[in-house]
Amino acid sequence: LKPIQIEELILAVTRADDRHQKNTYFEKDRWQDVQSDLNAKSAFISIANVDKISFVKQEEIVFCKSSGRYTEFHLTNDRMLVASKLMGTYQEEMDPKLFFRTHKSYLVNVRHIKNIHRRDGHYCEMSTQASVPISRRRLDELLQFLKLN
Repeated sequence: LKPIQIEELILAVTRADDRHQKNTYFEKDRWQDVQSDLNAKSAFISIANVDKISFVKQEEIVFCKSSGRYTEFHLTNDRMLVASKLMGTYQEEMDPKLFFRTHKSYLVNVRHIKNIHRRDGHYCEMSTQASVPISRRRLDELLQFLKLN
């Protein structure tokens, strides 16, 4: 109201700014909590193909194989699902402590590795008896990864 009292105006603006800052921090904290929940790797991964979308527990995935523009998911109980997305897309969604890229075309669940063979090329023997190749340059990284995890 006129006449304007400068001190009262400064106090009113300061109070309004404080309220706005508190609301902003509250919203920012809440949003960060939601983001961290979303960024936390989900126990499930959605595998989409032409017919349906399957939801699979990450622990059930033994390994993934890239086949051009498709990704084959080899699961426990000798099941296989084919997805119509690139493997790199799925790799971003998967738990980085659980999955390791052994080869440009293979991503393995380290909990399903039974043995690492060094004869006749390097490869992992998986819990489903499947053999997954390990590129020479990724062998040392895999061994370090297994030691850390």
